[in-house]
Order: sequence, then C-alpha cells, then structure tokens
Amino acid sequence: MKNWLSEYPLLRKILESTKWILVAIALIIVYDKFNSQSLRLPNWKAWQWISLSLLSIIGLLIESALWYIPAKNIGKLSFRSALANTLLFQYFHLFAPSGISEFSARLGQFQEKKDKKKSIEITLLIQISKWLARLFLTAIAAIIWTDSGLKLEIRLIFALIILLVIFIIASLIKKPHYWHSRFNDKWNDRLLRWLPATLSGKFPIYKSTLLSLAKAMSYTLAFSLLLLPSENASFILFVQFLMATWIFYFALSFLPSLGLAEGLVKVGAGILFFSETMVPEYQVGATTLIVWTFNKALPGMIGGIYSLKVKLKR
Repeated sequence: MKNWLSEYPLLRKILESTKWILVAIALIIVYDKFNSQSLRLPNWKAWQWISLSLLSIIGLLIESALWYIPAKNIGKLSFRSALANTLLFQYFHLFAPSGISEFSARLGQFQEKKDKKKSIEITLLIQISKWLARLFLTAIAAIIWTDSGLKLEIRLIFALIILLVIFIIASLIKKPHYWHSRFNDKWNDRLLRWLPATLSGKFPIYKSTLLSLAKAMSYTLAFSLLLLPSENASFILFVQFLMATWIFYFALSFLPSLGLAEGLVKVGAGILFFSETMVPEYQVGATTLIVWTFNKALPGMIGGIYSLKVKLKR
C-alpha cells in the first residue's frame, strides 16, 4: 500500500521534525520532574496490579471484537483469527503511527482484492466509532467534572454540542440515504467521498461505538485505579479522577503516534496534565508508562512473537 506522504515530501519532513521535537520535549519534562526525585514505582497493592492485568486483557478482547463483528461477514473469520490480527496490529503500532499500523494489519487479514478494500472501509468506520466514544466520554466528563472550574451552564452547553455532533455523525453512517435525499447533488458527492459507500448503512455503528466506549472505560479505569492516592481514597474522589482521566484520554488522541517513543511522550503529557493534582509527579509518570506498557507494549511483543512464529512455519 503506497504511503500518501511520499507525494508530499515537505509535509513528511514537517511531521518527522514534529515527532522528534515532541520526544525531546517529553525527555526534558521527564528529566526535570524526576531529577529531584528517585525514579521508582509507587507502592501499589496486589489488587491494583490484578485489576490492571484483567482490564488490559478485557481491552484487548474488546479491540478484537471491534474488528471481528463487522469483518466476519467478509470472509471466514474466527474470533481467534481476529485476536491474532489485533496482536499483529499492536506489534505494528510499536514501529509505526496507529492509523497506518491498524490499516496495515487489517489489510493482511484477507487475500482477495475486493475483501482488502472492504477491510479498509471497515477500519475507517471503526476509527470513527472510537472517536465518537471519546467524544461521548468527554461530554459526560464536562458535566460531572466539577474541578474543571467552568460554570455548570457552560459545561452543559459544551456537552450538548458534543452529543449533537455524535448523533449527526452516527446517523450519517447508519442511515446515509435519509441524509442524501436532504442534500443537493454537490453535498451528496462530498458526503459519498467521505463515507464508504459500500458499507454505510450496513456497518454496526452503534454496537461499534458501545464497544469503543467499553474499551475506553477499561483503559481509563485502570489508569484511575493506579493514579488514585490510597491515603485519601473515596468514591467521590475516584469519580473526579476518572472524569479527569477521560479528558486526558481524549487529549491523548491528538498526539501523534510515535511507536516506541509514544510511551515517553505520554508520560510527559500526563505529568503536565495532572500537575495541579495531589498526586506525586513520579506516580503520574509511572502510571502513564505502566498502563501504556500493559495495553500497547506487551500485546505488541506478543504480536511480534506470533508473527515470527507464523513466518517460521512458512
């Protein structure tokens, strides 16, 4: 699959430079914050490690289901095969941006050219459903997160706007013909270019968004359980930390994927985002890195071993 960035060498250089600038900034932040403190793991309890492990496994299974449910109708696809492909996707993600790695892994699931085309369309719609889930969590957090400093009226308006955007995008995918009849030909052409025509109306967008919500919850719940100070733990405080983590999770989606350097960049972003909280900076950094390791690095390593094993068999 040809990389479209090869057609724009200047843009490619800008993106490459941005990547290394972000890595450098993250290194400076991490060094500055940890310079006066000993770099160590927080004193997490056994139940926190067990929760992290279980939630990471659940997240991996949900990611596999996200691919399996819409793709099973293309060819003879088992859930086990979808899980193996998801591990391969995580392996590619260690060396390439998330979007490229996901498309590359999903393309390799099928052999026929027409099936590969459908896999691209499915992957695009899955990524849209993930964005809808992030937007929904952000809308809920905007209402509940009282520590944001914004008035309730402003938070409610912000949440309603987000929910309206989610409804419009989901209905565009679920019922494209309804919207086509209400646009003129010029807007219809634009809509068809943006929306995969062969799958729109058939893709389970609501089910996919619900699964994306469950995956986001598994990630943010694990993050919040490790981040919450055990000395002052309470349900209200946990909810506030969870809301903050939802906002942080949404903000992370705007950061470029940087392969192995991604974990370091997320550590720097986490320290900056939670700098005003009562949580020690070393705990924020350790939590960000450990959650990324369990959700991305370890599945990626397993995917790499699986890929090597398949190649050796051939």
